[in-house]
Amino acid sequence: MGVLVADPAYASFYTNSSNGPTILINGHLISDVVLSDEFSCAYNLRFDNCEFQGNFRITAGVFKNIELMGCSLHKQQSFVIMNGTFAKIMFHSDNVFEGSISFHGGRFADVSVSGGNYNHRILFSNGSFQRVHIGTCDISSVGFMSGVFDVVQISGLNTSSLSFSDGLYRSIAIYGLSKISVVNFNNGVINSLLFHAPNVEKIENHISGIGTGLFIKKLTLKQMGVFDGLFVGIPIETIEFQPSYLKSSTSLRFQNIRASNVNFNGFVNLGQLAFSVLTLKNQLSVIDSDLGKASFINSNIKNISLALENSKITDVFFSDTSFPDKVSQNDHQQRLTYAQLKKINESKGDYLEANRFYALEMNAYYNTITWNEKTFWEKFNLFLNKYSNNHGQNWALGLGSSLLIGMIFYMFYLVSFGGWTYNFCSSSHWVSAIGNASYFLEFVNPIHKTDAIAEYLDLKPNKTSRFIETASRIVIAYTVYQMIQAFRKHAKK
Repeated sequence: MGVLVADPAYASFYTNSSNGPTILINGHLISDVVLSDEFSCAYNLRFDNCEFQGNFRITAGVFKNIELMGCSLHKQQSFVIMNGTFAKIMFHSDNVFEGSISFHGGRFADVSVSGGNYNHRILFSNGSFQRVHIGTCDISSVGFMSGVFDVVQISGLNTSSLSFSDGLYRSIAIYGLSKISVVNFNNGVINSLLFHAPNVEKIENHISGIGTGLFIKKLTLKQMGVFDGLFVGIPIETIEFQPSYLKSSTSLRFQNIRASNVNFNGFVNLGQLAFSVLTLKNQLSVIDSDLGKASFINSNIKNISLALENSKITDVFFSDTSFPDKVSQNDHQQRLTYAQLKKINESKGDYLEANRFYALEMNAYYNTITWNEKTFWEKFNLFLNKYSNNHGQNWALGLGSSLLIGMIFYMFYLVSFGGWTYNFCSSSHWVSAIGNASYFLEFVNPIHKTDAIAEYLDLKPNKTSRFIETASRIVIAYTVYQMIQAFRKHAKK
């Protein structure tokens, strides 16, 4: 590889700038620039106020900085880099390019377009780019494809079309006052995609069926303006809404999306936010947010964790969507979450699910209060409802509690007569025990005749036995009522 050295005959072109030794070409008409040899340029190249009447083409070499400021390129001409290694390429203000700019290969530490008018397409493809920054400028259209891009930053761009296809994109950020008619994604892998621009009109993805498909590891949405967004048929590992609000005329749709996490943090939905055929694997997190009239249609969110904290989801529409059972670990937030899920199902007319979430809400409430003197009776009431029929959801608990409590009372009832001992090694004692047990169901019947059991057993009632019998009637009547109430949970409302 050769090395470009200074030629004394062109001493006026050499200067020192803040970036180091520089070849400065200022105010010239340039027919063609063709750099095709494998050489290392020890100088920065700077073109000021030049008019390119021909093509600018680089196909090989190692370069430091290349800068263009106040230059023009004719309509039929092009600025093309096919290969090479570059520290930095900068397009500064006041450039007017009627022809196209294309990067078709090479290795670039930094490419910056920050000013000027570019009335043809700028294309980045088949190269390795550590950073591409497009600042305040007008460009007909911008395309990225089939390359490796570490950082792509779009701020202040005014264009009709911005597209990304194939390639590996480690970070894409579209922010600032960028005014973009359409942002399109077609195949490729994107590790991080951020939108924080108020003047983007449309966002969409298109799957051509050719190439690697499209995968987005993390999609982050901050404050946007009014736009129409559609993501369809792709995996997105994490969808994150950061503190912002969706404006009333905005439509943002996710259709047939496979995701691990959907997070809302400080988000307010005033527009149309819709998830259709969403398959969620891990978590739905709603923190300090109001989802407004968002919708989840035919979505699979059953086996995930729901984290809902200081948020409102009661106006969200769920259709053919099962709700998750696992919610946040905080008992207070659990109660609020289940209360909202109960209300959502009531508004849909699904009282079966509403009752289920009511029981979960009460159990979470039970866990939030203690056995102190202020809340003792409240917790005691919840305790009885929880273990007698799980707040009207489980009749088997009512039956079991009736039998268990009846057995305890019946045992004390028999003991109250005195001398109630059995030697189960003796057959006669077995016969006596079975005889006593045969009246158990009669005892459990809360409307049995007073002292009837004692008469059957040929025992003389006493004050203690009558007290136990009366107490058992009250408690068993309660558990039987709880069992009947749980039996009727499917009764017409």
